[in-house]
Amino acid sequence: MTSMDKAAIAISIAITAIGVGIAFSGATLSSTGTIPSAAQSDPSDIMMDDKMMKDDDKMMDDKMMDDKMMDDKMMKDDDKMMDDKMMKDDKMADAGPQTHAVTIPVGSAVQGCEETNECYLPPNVVITYGDTVEWDNVDTAAHTVTAGSLSNGPTGEFDSSLILAGATYSFTFEDSGEYDYFCIVHPWMAGSVTVN
Repeated sequence: MTSMDKAAIAISIAITAIGVGIAFSGATLSSTGTIPSAAQSDPSDIMMDDKMMKDDDKMMDDKMMDDKMMDDKMMKDDDKMMDDKMMKDDKMADAGPQTHAVTIPVGSAVQGCEETNECYLPPNVVITYGDTVEWDNVDTAAHTVTAGSLSNGPTGEFDSSLILAGATYSFTFEDSGEYDYFCIVHPWMAGSVTVN
């Protein structure tokens, strides 16, 4: 082998080594034919990459913190709602049967109160079974509180007979349902009790 052949092989090996090195490092030849090295990288690029990674990490940490705070707030809100409901349920259970007031207002003995649904105030009462409704006659005329309606007549479930001016009548509802009532003396007067 001649020295020329040896030189050609050495140059080929050197070129191949450079090519492999370039491929391995990911660098490319510049238009001037030089290979950029890590020492030639712009330090501001490395700092920018570090800053972007730190910013991404901070954003991720902030989001995780916000999510945790939101979860904590939702859990606290749910707990508070549950506590409030339990307290209301306990109060209702502790309170036992209630008495609900209905007024027979002044002037209900004269027709017209039925047009504004104000012959009994309130005209419709919603209660729980076991509760009592007390009707207070503040009118100058006597009235009745009679279960039923003008169109169907009395049902017999309750009847106050005459409630004189200034007197009251009470009835305790033991069964759930809808109870209509009216005044037999002044049949335009009507009301209802809903028992849950």
